[in-house]
Amino acid sequence: MTERRTCLRCDWQGETNASKCPTCAAPLYVAAKPPSEGAGAAVRGHSEEWSREAGSIASVAPSAAPPRPSSPPPQSQREEATEPTTTRSKSLLATVIAVIVLAVAVGAWLDAHEAPTGAAAPPTPGAQQPPPLTGSLVYAVPDGMGHSRLWRYDLETETATPGPRVRRVTELIDARSVNRRWLGLTTELPNGHVQASILHSTRLDARPTPLLEGDVISWGPQGRTVVAGRRGALGVGCRRSVSIVWARVDPPRRELKYDDPSLCGDLLSIGSDNLRTMFTLERNDRIGIFFAGIGRIHRVLDGYAMVAVSGLSDLIVVPQSSFGSLRPLPTRPEQEHADLLGAGLYFEGVGEGRPVSYGNGPFQFAIARVLAWSPDGSHALVVGSQGFARGIYLLDTAAGDGLDTPRYVGPTSGIPYGTITLDDAVIVETAEGVFTWTGGDLVRIQAPAVTPAPDGPIVWIP
Repeated sequence: MTERRTCLRCDWQGETNASKCPTCAAPLYVAAKPPSEGAGAAVRGHSEEWSREAGSIASVAPSAAPPRPSSPPPQSQREEATEPTTTRSKSLLATVIAVIVLAVAVGAWLDAHEAPTGAAAPPTPGAQQPPPLTGSLVYAVPDGMGHSRLWRYDLETETATPGPRVRRVTELIDARSVNRRWLGLTTELPNGHVQASILHSTRLDARPTPLLEGDVISWGPQGRTVVAGRRGALGVGCRRSVSIVWARVDPPRRELKYDDPSLCGDLLSIGSDNLRTMFTLERNDRIGIFFAGIGRIHRVLDGYAMVAVSGLSDLIVVPQSSFGSLRPLPTRPEQEHADLLGAGLYFEGVGEGRPVSYGNGPFQFAIARVLAWSPDGSHALVVGSQGFARGIYLLDTAAGDGLDTPRYVGPTSGIPYGTITLDDAVIVETAEGVFTWTGGDLVRIQAPAVTPAPDGPIVWIP
């Protein structure tokens, strides 16, 4: 049976039963109605399971009716069954004892290997209903070589709308502090660089406005500012050119914050808290964190590298000893690297001026990357490990009354992404689907019909 299908890459439409576009071979989608000019058609339907591994949305089939119980056996058979022989009694007793011993052994093993307190079991699709959520999720899915398609899913109406096709997205930023409809994008360029852009809407015909380009991009809180780090090729000996450029989104402004044409070392990380441009430098095999002042740089912390900085100017840091080799911190989600052990929080002007650790001894916290910040900067959603439990954690980044123990959110599957709403609801995306973290458990968010599963960055917007 043919259906009216739409190609979101070349805008072909027609009646067909094919799964790929006859013009460009991209996937075809069945829409509730043809998209209006300049905007995608909203898609709504019965609940589905979002999963990258499925490749497409598969309907959740209703459970089959339970089998009818068989008739009870005759009375004589029931009486016969209650009179086992002595041999069967001994055999049954031995079996029971073996089962008890096995249960005790398994219980002891599980106690020794359980996840940290508060850990969520692997999510069971449909086990619970997610709490009421407002706003929308904007997420990316692959759409041809080097490109992504953005989709917007309204959490209240449960409708999904296709958005613009852009270069491959590595990060999505809610820029509501500048304009409630704007999004910040970090995308990959053909030359290997990444580019920061502003998208003024999620309409099908929207086009990003470029801001900065470099080897690494870092956005300030709520998308008000962005910084780009540029690393030249390694020259003679240890020398390379390094520069950092800062930009304000609105009103537009751009400044060169740091420039060294012959640094004997490297730029390991960058960040912005809207007031200052922060970065980690490696110089002569030693690392330190600095911020850019007027005409010079100022030292913040020796012997540590900055992983990320909050809007409250608090830094998540790791010691130099956590590095196998002094190379730049990975900035793209798919870049594999060992978790960096000894993560802590550094905040200036309190105590002895040293970071406060997120754990001690064998329970030091090791961090891989930051997925999202809470709107008030008091928590960070990260990928990391503590002890033998690797997964997604929520870190306390408001250290006024001491640091809370990292809270285990759930396991990772594939490349994880995450976002936090204005109401502090945590939403995570893994290869298993999209979930909200409720009462210590991951509860699946169901998808509308014929909507592609998220397979890339995700962000919540009001």
